[in-house]
Amino acid sequence: LKANRSQGCSSSMALRDCVQYLGAQPPFSWLGDDLKQFLFFGLEDSGKTTLLYSLKSPSLKDTSQLRHNPSFHYEEFTTHGFCIWDVPAKHWVEQWSLFYSYLKINAVFFVVQASRDSIDNHDMIAHARKEIHHLLSEPELRASAFIVILNMHEDDSRHDYQDDEEALKHMLGLVDASGRSRSDRLRVCSLNCKTVKLSDSRWQKILHWIEEVSNKYPQVVPLSGGVSALHDHREQLLKKNDGHT
Repeated sequence: LKANRSQGCSSSMALRDCVQYLGAQPPFSWLGDDLKQFLFFGLEDSGKTTLLYSLKSPSLKDTSQLRHNPSFHYEEFTTHGFCIWDVPAKHWVEQWSLFYSYLKINAVFFVVQASRDSIDNHDMIAHARKEIHHLLSEPELRASAFIVILNMHEDDSRHDYQDDEEALKHMLGLVDASGRSRSDRLRVCSLNCKTVKLSDSRWQKILHWIEEVSNKYPQVVPLSGGVSALHDHREQLLKKNDGHT
């Protein structure tokens, strides 16, 4: 898995390889006891994979091949104390819920395109809103920090961008009528996923806030059964996936 993590693989094989590796080295010691677990979600072409590799490999200018690879990506940032799972945009709900059922997830990121065209795409906004609130309601993630990233672009430095940002927050159901966040575990941040770096102040503020949430909320104990239960659940999912091919 480590040899292929940057290149990625098919979603079903990703599950198979990952769980086999977990089973070989219980209890999840390969992830590192001190590494915080971050999940990246988002609709297709939201910019989440671009964000991952902007943080991991700033010299990588072209991420188009990675973006359109229907796979998951996993990267460790050991010196910074966290790792990131970049989850495929398609069919992620039924496959990846098993991960946050059996692993402690410190933070969930959901990336949303914030271009003018995206704001006018009401179907996309409605879909993103549905997925965000599905994740927010998951009991296994009730102690996780939630960060919605509004992916702004280089040409979005126009004077009315702040108005668009506020409109997006309301359209996605992230704030109430007064503009206050609907949860103290939820934060919205505007970033250019193509240019952000680990040293950027906005990213550092996100990391500090995740630490605050982790200290504030009680730890969610993973489901009983550990690696064995995860293995059984994985087999059920693979059989289900095979039935749809």
